[in-house]
Amino acid sequence: MKTTRGPFERQIHMSIAELRFAAETEGSRIARLYELDAETPKLRMLTGVQAVAARILEQLEALPEGVTVDSLRLDPGLFDVELRTRLS
Repeated sequence: MKTTRGPFERQIHMSIAELRFAAETEGSRIARLYELDAETPKLRMLTGVQAVAARILEQLEALPEGVTVDSLRLDPGLFDVELRTRLS
């Protein structure tokens, strides 16, 4: 689960470990809980995570020797939305 007090469009922070796990796990999803400060927080279930994660990791392999990345911020629009709901 990835949460934010702000809008859905706020970037999602993922560690490299989370990205690797997602790339290796078929059907991985991200539960995006957002607008926590609102009276009724919202939830979107994001899919397509495995393919996006694998593509990102592939691109990171092209970094020069000596350069490492430990986390990334991703636009949630990279993923498909499977479910949208309000929590009460």
